[in-house]
Amino acid sequence: MKSIEVLSPGEKIKNIRKRFKIKQQDITGGEITRNLISIIENNKANLTENVAKILADNINIYCSRNSIDFYITADYLLENITSQVNKICDNYIEFIEKTDIKKMDTIEYSFDEVEVFLKKYNCREKKIIIFSKIGDKFKTIEKYNKAYYFYNKAYENYILNDNKEEFFNLIDKLVSCCIITKKYEQALSLINFTLHEFEELKESYKYNIIIKEIICYREIKKIDYSLECIKRLEKTFEKYLKNYPDEYINLLKLKSSCLREKNSFLESLDIEKNILKIISINDLQRQFECNVNILEIYNSLKDRRNLQKYSNKLIKLDKEFEIPKELKPKVYINISIATKALNLKEECVVYLKKAKEIAIELNDKIILEKSILILLDIYINEENYEEVNNIKNLILQLVSKNKIDKNHIIILNLIKYYNKLEEREIIEDILEFLI
Repeated sequence: MKSIEVLSPGEKIKNIRKRFKIKQQDITGGEITRNLISIIENNKANLTENVAKILADNINIYCSRNSIDFYITADYLLENITSQVNKICDNYIEFIEKTDIKKMDTIEYSFDEVEVFLKKYNCREKKIIIFSKIGDKFKTIEKYNKAYYFYNKAYENYILNDNKEEFFNLIDKLVSCCIITKKYEQALSLINFTLHEFEELKESYKYNIIIKEIICYREIKKIDYSLECIKRLEKTFEKYLKNYPDEYINLLKLKSSCLREKNSFLESLDIEKNILKIISINDLQRQFECNVNILEIYNSLKDRRNLQKYSNKLIKLDKEFEIPKELKPKVYINISIATKALNLKEECVVYLKKAKEIAIELNDKIILEKSILILLDIYINEENYEEVNNIKNLILQLVSKNKIDKNHIIILNLIKYYNKLEEREIIEDILEFLI
C-alpha cells in the first residue's frame, strides 16, 4: 500500500505553487491579498470556504492559460489534517480487510508503514481498529507471536471509558496469544486486570477468562491452586455448567489434566472414564482425547493389561477414523510407548515414525525429541548401525533448524554410541557441526 502525504491546507497551496511555479499574485484574483496567502501557507490562519474557492478557481485558471494539466477543488484545499488522517486510516482498514491471509507474509512491510504513520498522528481509536485487525489476520494463520504484538499495540491505546465489550474481546484474544506463546505471567496480569475492572462481565465472558487463568496456573506448575480454582468455579457457575454441558466436559478435561500433573493418576482416570460415558460416540475429537489420556495414565502406571486394551482401541480408531491433526502427536507417541512396554517392537517403530513426522510438521518439539530419543534407543539396542546413522543425520538437520536443542540428551546418546564403537571421525564431525 502506497504512503500518502498529509498536508495542511496552507501546505497544499504552497506545494501547488512551488510545483507549477505560480506566484502568489497570480492567484489572488484581485479579491484577496498576497499577505493573506502567506499567513495561510505558514499555518497562521485557517482557510475559509470563500478563500478556498477563490484560490482553487484562480489556480485552475492559471493552469488552463499555461496548458498545465491540473485541476483542483476548494474541497481538496479545505480538507484538514484530521480529516485526511481519518481517510488514510479508513483506507488502511479496507486494505487489511481485503488482504488474503495467504499473502500476509509477503505484505508484512506494509504493516511497518502503517505503524510509522499511526505513530506520527494521534488517532487513538483508528489505531485500535487497525492493530486489532492486523492481529486477527496473523492469529488466523497461527502466527501467534505477530498476533500478540499487534493485539498488544491495540491494547496500549485503549482507555477504560471505551466500549467494554470490544475492550474485553481484545484482552481475551491477547490472553489467548499469551498462553500459546507461553507468556503466562503477562496473561495472568491481563486476567487480573479484567476481573477487577470489568465487574459486570457477561457470565460466559467471566467463566472463559477464569478458565484461561486456571490454564496459566497449571502451566506454571501451581497445580494445587489450579484445582482450588476449578473447585470454586464448579460451585460459582453450577447453573451455567448445567445449561452448557460442553463447558462442563471441558472443565472436567482441565481438572483431569491438572490431576495428571500432580501424579493423581487414579482420580484423573475416573474423570476420563466418566467423560467417555457422557460424550457421544460420534464425538471423535473427545473420543480420541479421552482414550489417549487414559492410555497415557496406564503408561505412567505400567499397567500392561490396560496398555494392551487401550493401545488396541486407539490403533483401531486410527484405522477407522481420521485423527484430528492436533491430536496425532500425542496419540502416536502414547501408542508407541505402550507398544514398546508390551515388547511389540514393530508396531512401536511404526508409531514412533508417525509421531516424528507429524511432530516435525506441527513443530511439536516435545513429541519430536521424545520420539527420536526412543527410536535412537531402539536402533542402538538392536545394533542397527545403518538406522542409527540415518537418524543421526536427521538429528543434525533438525538441530540446524532449531527443532532440537544442541544440548539435548539425544546428542549425548549419539556421541556415547559412536564413542563405544571408537568412531572418532564421526564424533569430530558431530562436534564440529554443533560448534
